[in-house]
Amino acid sequence: MYKLYTAERGEHRKTTLVLRKSEEGFPLALRGGLLALGCFDGLHPGHRALISSARDLAEQLGVPLGVWSPAGAKRTGELMPLCDKLEALAALDVDFYIEDPFEKLRDLCPETFFKEILLERYGACALACGENFTFGRGGVGTAETLADLCQKKGMTLLVAELKREEGEVISSALVRSALAEGDLMRARRLLGAPYGFSASVVHGRKVGRDLGFPTANLPLPKDTPLKRGVYALWVYLEGVGYPALANVGVHPTFKEAAEPLLEVYLLETPPDADLYGKSLYVEFLRFLRPERAFCSPEELIAQIEMDLKRAREEVFSHKEAESS
Repeated sequence: MYKLYTAERGEHRKTTLVLRKSEEGFPLALRGGLLALGCFDGLHPGHRALISSARDLAEQLGVPLGVWSPAGAKRTGELMPLCDKLEALAALDVDFYIEDPFEKLRDLCPETFFKEILLERYGACALACGENFTFGRGGVGTAETLADLCQKKGMTLLVAELKREEGEVISSALVRSALAEGDLMRARRLLGAPYGFSASVVHGRKVGRDLGFPTANLPLPKDTPLKRGVYALWVYLEGVGYPALANVGVHPTFKEAAEPLLEVYLLETPPDADLYGKSLYVEFLRFLRPERAFCSPEELIAQIEMDLKRAREEVFSHKEAESS
């Protein structure tokens, strides 16, 4: 199944092709391209450096640049939804994106994966990966394995060095760890930008409205690593940012929700207050406190007032918040 995604960049229009859950019918026009291989969750500076180098090489070779990822290879929480990944890849001048189900690949040996998937299915003429890339059954294939296979076929392989932050190799796993600890500053250093994602407002149980703090309810990325609790954040609606307070969790003071939600309370009201169905971009600034159960709604209201006061004084009055 192919899904066409269009991202606009000023006068330029970029179309990114997404291939999911199917290996048939790959467009002939995209065969013979350079494929950058990896999961690319979060698109941290290491990912971006790899794609930038691959973009330069693809231009030298005169071929399209594609990004290939194994869907479901990592049994960890998502950092970003697919729509955000596609938006970011389009901004990096990637021509197409392929996502193959990992369960259809995991039992292939490195040689079979290289031959049947990269060469025969997608017709890659060149490849790019990070120096820690692994592939094939049990992850036995490495960048060195791929280099040997490419050399035998006379193909170009670009292997990007890993990026480091304060001596540590930047990885999606480190970003997840920082988010799980509520350490947004560390996550920001690793990502090179504040952590955030897009989501569309859904109907909730209207608990916030009953308390006097109406919230916009947003689904979280699958199995999000975000620590449950209260955050100060920016919420962007149609390019305009609004300061907000939010809770990530299941609101345990009342009947717990089946799955964690992001409940956002805007400190400033947008011109159109009806947000249902609208896409918002949320940018996390500060973790304020863990989620907990309160003895009564009145106690929760008092705590929310304190959270709002703290957010206004410590976050939104700060110059860093204004410029983020």
